[in-house]
Amino acid sequence: MKTTPKIFALLLLVLSFGSCKKDETKPADTSIASASYAVGDDLQGGIVIFVDASSQHGLIAATSDQGYHINWATANANCNSYTTATSIGGWRLPTKTELELMMPLKTTIGGFLNLNYWSSTKSTDGTSAWTLYMGTSGGITSTPWKLLSNCTICARAVKEF
Repeated sequence: MKTTPKIFALLLLVLSFGSCKKDETKPADTSIASASYAVGDDLQGGIVIFVDASSQHGLIAATSDQGYHINWATANANCNSYTTATSIGGWRLPTKTELELMMPLKTTIGGFLNLNYWSSTKSTDGTSAWTLYMGTSGGITSTPWKLLSNCTICARAVKEF
């Protein structure tokens, strides 16, 4: 029974080393600053057209059209498959509101034709989608709602960041 006190002493020794473990928690790395963006910045092959309050997230517009004189289904497919050298995936057809964000920035974004552009915003009956004329200020289009199947209009992709 002389081994019992030795085992007990050894057990205490092991437990005491385990409780004296060095704190391995690393402090937060404050040397890496989060990127901040502004409307008009070049980003991921596009131009920033909206930023949230943090200036770290928002929306970019492609700098070229993803087709012209195309129907809505083709416009939607072209925008969804659009890629740039620095951004693969995540591009899509803009909503009505997002397309409206582009209008005052069309010179900054560049490449717009004096034509209507498709949005992803569909009518309640699903037969037409809202469009925006990107021509000269005061340009007239008969209606912003165009039939999905037989109207041929331009497309410009957007992407969240």
